[in-house]
Amino acid sequence: LNYTTGTVLKSMKLVPVMCISVCWLHRRYSPKEYAAAVLMVASATCFGLGEAAVEPDFNPLGLALAFACLSAQAVQTNLQDRLLRDFDVSVHEVMLFANAAGFAFVFVICIAEGSLVPATRFFLSPLASILLLLRSLSFYAGALLHTSLLKHAGGVAAVAIGTLRKSLTVLLSFALYPKPWSGKYTWGCALMLAALALDHHAHRAGGTASHPVRHGGGDRGEGSELMGGSDELRTVRAKESDEELEPCVVNTKDESVVVSH
Repeated sequence: LNYTTGTVLKSMKLVPVMCISVCWLHRRYSPKEYAAAVLMVASATCFGLGEAAVEPDFNPLGLALAFACLSAQAVQTNLQDRLLRDFDVSVHEVMLFANAAGFAFVFVICIAEGSLVPATRFFLSPLASILLLLRSLSFYAGALLHTSLLKHAGGVAAVAIGTLRKSLTVLLSFALYPKPWSGKYTWGCALMLAALALDHHAHRAGGTASHPVRHGGGDRGEGSELMGGSDELRTVRAKESDEELEPCVVNTKDESVVVSH
């Protein structure tokens, strides 16, 4: 697939992530947030189409692999959302296991293809080692910020930021690499601003995704407290029960009558 098709398909990742988040994690979003997500995807799609210099090459195998990648990334994002927000797993713990699993798969593939030894020889040169170090540091910083955003704002918000990044990358390329302006860029900018304004208005109106109410006290995090898992909530309920069971004394002219609830 060329750059255009790849950008369009990657931008659509926000849709399956939001669908899985609603169906599996039972997150709730306002209509404005759904509309903002659609506008964000449309904005990135316009920027991708504006970058096209040739007609997209719709190879069936490439499309199948791209959709399989989108599905896997959507599931991964929601799994991390579940671990970070519902089980209170730390950011570095999620990064460690996610990258360890990826390293294992890549290591096995490199051995099977016979590219492990040539790659090791290539990175023995000082310039390649420095470039690899700089790339690793930048990747760590980006992954740390992305995972932290996922923990505090959820998977849908993190993917939406990634979709916005694709649009801003295209705009930044005009400053670094001058090129003709296309009408699709204008539509992309307009849709991006509309999505940002709509999402901001939705959050100001209190339309953020909420955690589902889960039964059982085994999970850590905010969901456990919704079912009365916190000590303060249990104390309040105990006091209310005691007040309900406390007898009421009614004074009459010559005697007292005790009335029990």
